Amino acid sequence: MQPNFRGDKESVYKRCVEGLKELSKELGFELLPYPKLLSNPDQAKKAKEEIESQGVDFLLILNVSFASGYLVQTLAQTDAFIGLWSVPEQSDSGPLPQNSFCAMNLNASLVKLVAPHKKFKWFYGYADEKPFRERFSITIRALSALKNLKDKSIVQIGGHAPGFDSLTYDAERIREIFAVHIKEVPFETLKDLMQKQKDVEDIVADLKRRHESIDSLSERTLVPAAALVRALREICETEKCEAIALLCWPRFRSELSMVPCASMGYLNDEGIVVACEGDVLGALSMLVLKLISDHPAMLFDVVSLDLKDESLLFWHCGVGMKSYSNRLFMKKHFNPGPYDPEKGWLEMAPVSEIVVDPMPATVLRLTENGTKAFVFEGEFLNDVKPSFDGSRGWFSSLKDHAGRKLGVLDLVNTLMCHRLEHHFAVVRGHWAKHLVEMFQWLGVELLETIPYSENSVC
Repeated sequence: MQPNFRGDKESVYKRCVEGLKELSKELGFELLPYPKLLSNPDQAKKAKEEIESQGVDFLLILNVSFASGYLVQTLAQTDAFIGLWSVPEQSDSGPLPQNSFCAMNLNASLVKLVAPHKKFKWFYGYADEKPFRERFSITIRALSALKNLKDKSIVQIGGHAPGFDSLTYDAERIREIFAVHIKEVPFETLKDLMQKQKDVEDIVADLKRRHESIDSLSERTLVPAAALVRALREICETEKCEAIALLCWPRFRSELSMVPCASMGYLNDEGIVVACEGDVLGALSMLVLKLISDHPAMLFDVVSLDLKDESLLFWHCGVGMKSYSNRLFMKKHFNPGPYDPEKGWLEMAPVSEIVVDPMPATVLRLTENGTKAFVFEGEFLNDVKPSFDGSRGWFSSLKDHAGRKLGVLDLVNTLMCHRLEHHFAVVRGHWAKHLVEMFQWLGVELLETIPYSENSVC
């Protein structure tokens, strides 16, 4: 503030703080209102020291009136994320009472001067008003997800699937952007842990409870499936990880005579992120969606298109989850293998088959070591059209990250021309706005739609 502006600065500040207190209860953040209004550089320096000592994550700089430009130049040099806030004038004629908006405008230019690479978000209006509340709530969820992502670990077990070399990654680059650590664990470590599991009847019983039916081949693989669940839990506990990128084929088939799909779906429902085929960026995409939405995510391929109703079919082998369907069926894997000279192609199990319930959902693919992100939204249709065995769902009403209608051919052209990897993380609910903000804070590029045409060349 600046003392010589005539507006009632104390009442403005009081109303703003009271509004934020109500929002803190609703949105679940801790509020630390500064006890004084700042008007000179020495006060700003003292406030900066306190902000840093408190470990503040998000500093909301409110102009109750115009203020010296020196104040924001000091405050903007904290490590906290920055918000710039102004409020409407207390009267609409006569001498200007506050000059709050102009002050915020000045502050934006000064942040560029003293911290050119630092990002900020602006806010206008009172905290008890709808426009502020909607804008601020997105920020709180995005920054909470960012804070909760910091220093998390992803474990890749066994490398990536053979030939899927687009799933390689640069662990250091990912850490620089997301503050997430990648660790590698040999497949042999997992095998040894599985073989040491003795009493897994509690997990077997739970797997049985969760599925409406279990075929005979899956019944015979329940114990190793349960042993895998417990072994992956132990690896997460030992490595202190939040997510696993698991080499799910071919070694489970050739060395353990099973597939891990049902166990992976079970763990995702439980809260441990497990991605297929050793896909580290797929696991990170799933983890980001989980933190932004408070729901577990699934990893899918796109396997079919319907141009008549502008929909696409998400599918994977059988990592079905109770979070996405009330009906789970444990079955053999659709694709047999490996080949035995005497017995022929060997059938493998267990998978958890589902058709996703009707629900809104958001799709994310992080690519190029997390420097870029593709986001879109839509609606699952339920079991209204034929689909393939496995975990799957037809997805329609497509919209891009900005809420614009997205044609299915435009979507396909975009996937192809941005050369995206073939896995897409999907989560219940519409979260594109929150993801967009999160990626803006991180400096992650949001990939735009590349419209389809008959002569599209990628």
